[in-house]
Amino acid sequence: MTYCYRKLLFFLSLNLMFVGRGVLASPLSEPIADPLIPEPLVERPLSPLEMGRIERKAGELLLSGQVQWLAQMPELAFADWFRHLRLLQVLPDRLAEIESLGNIGAIAWENNRVQDARDITARLDRIRETEFTADGVLLLPLAEAYQQLRNSDQAIALYRTHVATLDEPYQAEIWRIIAQLAVDWFDYEQGVEAYEKIQNLNALTIPDREQFAKLYEKLGKKNEAIAVQLQLAPLYREDLNINKLANVYLAIATNYYQLGQYQNAILFNESAFILAWEQKQFAAAETALNNLAQVYIAKDNLDFAIQVYEQLLIVQNTSYNRFGMMETYDHLGKLYQQKPLYPEALISYQKGLAIAKELNHNISLFTQSIEALTFNEIPIQ
Repeated sequence: MTYCYRKLLFFLSLNLMFVGRGVLASPLSEPIADPLIPEPLVERPLSPLEMGRIERKAGELLLSGQVQWLAQMPELAFADWFRHLRLLQVLPDRLAEIESLGNIGAIAWENNRVQDARDITARLDRIRETEFTADGVLLLPLAEAYQQLRNSDQAIALYRTHVATLDEPYQAEIWRIIAQLAVDWFDYEQGVEAYEKIQNLNALTIPDREQFAKLYEKLGKKNEAIAVQLQLAPLYREDLNINKLANVYLAIATNYYQLGQYQNAILFNESAFILAWEQKQFAAAETALNNLAQVYIAKDNLDFAIQVYEQLLIVQNTSYNRFGMMETYDHLGKLYQQKPLYPEALISYQKGLAIAKELNHNISLFTQSIEALTFNEIPIQ
């Protein structure tokens, strides 16, 4: 019989021994029973000696649970941890208990121990109901513990209560926590509300604005997203962060395009391209030109779209983007057909086919386009 097996049998025997008195077997919300806790006929406070003995044992159980967990014996670990939590209930330090509930609860949640997480949450609920109103010091630790257990509704409610007690200079950080909790659970409306509170405090940072704009986009509020993105542009320029400046111009251009404001979309795509090209950020430069071509197509300005795609080929050739060049030749072929400029379309498809053969990709797409063009549009000499 191995040492670990003997140890497991020993702890199981302890479990059976104390099950009648509530140790390890009972949820945290049930009346506490433990061999270390005296059961006098008349209730009385614990003596200093009894409290000291319980505190030491609670600390030992916390450490032993960590050892069991690291040894990949989760049942023994949680047995120790739950007894640790039960002993903390009879001690006066609620802050220490809440901290342990949060830490152990996080492990339970992350490892899909659903019932353990529920029992721990029930104990947090009990503390909140019976002691929270009498002790405002518990407010923030309770919110953090609920957050560790991914109980965003309770955590956000407590953080909202907490932020109302703070002076304005200290409110922004709590609103950031609320915003992140909301976003983590896809509550974009509440996330936007939190960032609006930070905005009203004149405390938005660059990361705040970046997340704020993304949330507006997710909610389909393009104008609001643009307003925040326009705040970011001068901040990026001030920081000499040209890459982010080019990317925010691309985001603004996309939002204007989706709003049907094509002239603004053209302006910001062109600005993004100039910045990206100067910095040799070829991916952003290509995105700007691709987007710009799509705007001209939406405006039914095929001549300008063709010019943009010809410029895109120069960028893609410079960056050795052969796959991108193949796609661009396909776009050009289709546009030339619409003009209709069939010889130019044929040349574009033939150049695309040469690259397709080089990459061994989409060969049939170009051969079919060429065959259809020559059969239907270009007369056989």
